[in-house]
Amino acid sequence: YTDMDVTGGTKYFYRVTAVDSDGNESSLSNEVSVTPTPKKLQVSGVEPASGVSLDWEETVTLTVTITDGQGNPVEGADLNIEDNLQSFGATRSPTDENGEITYELDAPSAVSEGEYSLSLTASKNGFEDSEPREFIANVELKDTEEGLLDAIAKIAFDQIDNIRQEYKERNIKHLAYL
Repeated sequence: YTDMDVTGGTKYFYRVTAVDSDGNESSLSNEVSVTPTPKKLQVSGVEPASGVSLDWEETVTLTVTITDGQGNPVEGADLNIEDNLQSFGATRSPTDENGEITYELDAPSAVSEGEYSLSLTASKNGFEDSEPREFIANVELKDTEEGLLDAIAKIAFDQIDNIRQEYKERNIKHLAYL
């Protein structure tokens, strides 16, 4: 007999009987106890797998798969994220029946260009936490010249609008005194 419905780290007690071919049943055996070793979780998949390159304010959805030591998906696990891109730690939960969970990764404009890492770990009661899995996000400016010219043009037009508004207000005040 193999009891497959156990949780690692929990102590279980068993007593058995034997039945012969005539249907005669023995008395109960002595009690035995066992504490199964918790299965170790793994962050087994991250899509996209090879890291990402992000432009400012761009968002990428990561799909993370959490499995047990035999590669079976684990439902209800938490994904713990240490994210030096956005400078915080977060927990996303729970994984679905396929052991998957999604995480939105973005590059806020306060971040400078460069390579940033995410450390992903999984946890769930009855399982041993996974080892950290590192994921790399590269933040870069795309179309730098075009974006810079757009920003300068917007500032210039805002200044012109402010000057026009101020001029109108002064003329109205001047006409009121006449």
